[in-house]
Amino acid sequence: MKTKHLLTIAALAAIATIAITDPALAQGIDLGGSSGDTKWYSFIVEGLKLISEGGGAIIVVLLGLGLCVWGGWGAVTGRLDAQQALTRVIGGIIGVASPTIAEQMLSFIS
Repeated sequence: MKTKHLLTIAALAAIATIAITDPALAQGIDLGGSSGDTKWYSFIVEGLKLISEGGGAIIVVLLGLGLCVWGGWGAVTGRLDAQQALTRVIGGIIGVASPTIAEQMLSFIS
């Protein structure tokens, strides 16, 4: 099958899917959600918040262990570089702050 035919079939399938689901989304049915939210994207926002919270906890543990191992190895070999240390600390700050940043970004959606 040629690429042009495959793209045509994919585009028609996407249009058909939108045409089929659009009336269901327009009915305004209650989709539930933990906060009683009836918006269709409430489950996506809640899932992203859950992933950001769990990911943040995992990142904190891995960063702490990684920095300890890196510091120990640098002390044993005598090669502690200040620029690498600063880069890792800044990366750690970003990693620890990322769940809060993600939550604030998702609060605009909900």
